[in-house]
Order: sequence, then structure tokens, then C-alpha cells
Amino acid sequence: MFQIGNFVFDQSECYLRDIPKDEDWEPAFHQIFWMQRNLPWWIGDFILHAEANLGEDYSQIFPLDVSEQQMNRFRWMSSLFTPEERVGSLSWTHHFAVAKLDKKIASALLTKAAVNQWDSQTLKEEVKKWT
Repeated sequence: MFQIGNFVFDQSECYLRDIPKDEDWEPAFHQIFWMQRNLPWWIGDFILHAEANLGEDYSQIFPLDVSEQQMNRFRWMSSLFTPEERVGSLSWTHHFAVAKLDKKIASALLTKAAVNQWDSQTLKEEVKKWT
């Protein structure tokens, strides 16, 4: 559970601790979408830290209801794109679209996508030209 102002987020719900002021709604909305956008990176980075600190036993911390395939995908992406290589204005999905390309080409396409404000589908179409 976590809280943003009067908004409380629990396992599968958001409820109000008190009635928020009108000006509190928009920042809270932006914050939860920012969190959603960054969550795959956080999970992948967390897994890499767990692996580095717990060794081979790191996978025992995975929740039982999460697939190993999904955890491996998050881990792979975080290992492929270090925090310094990630383009903050683009989503994890943008990065996933270029993940199998050569690093230089991937970086150039991510930069082009950011400059031109491409959605991830437009970037995927551009990637097809390179595969």
C-alpha cells in the first residue's frame, strides 16, 4: 500500500482518505502514470540487484503468481539498457521494440523516436526496416 496525498493505493484499488482539493487530482494522476511507465525498469533493476546480492538464490524472492518468463524479460531489458542508455521520455515498450537491434542502431532509433515524439507502434514500424 502507498499514498499520494489523500489518494491511497492498495492491492487492487484506489480509495480516498479524505476528499482531495481540486488542484490535487492532476498531480496525483500524473504521478501514478509516471510510476506505471517506469515500473518495468524498476522491476528489472531490482532483479539485477537481487541477483548481484543474493546469488543463485535470487529467483526464490519472485512472487509465485508471476511468470519466470516475465521476470526474465524485465531482467534482460534492464541488463541490455543501463539507466544511462535509457531514453527517459520514451517508454519501456519503445526500448523493447529496438532491443534485438545493434546497440548503435537501437540508440539512433530511440533518439529519433524521442525527437519526433513517435509512439511505440511507429517505432516498431521503423524497426521492421532494419530487420
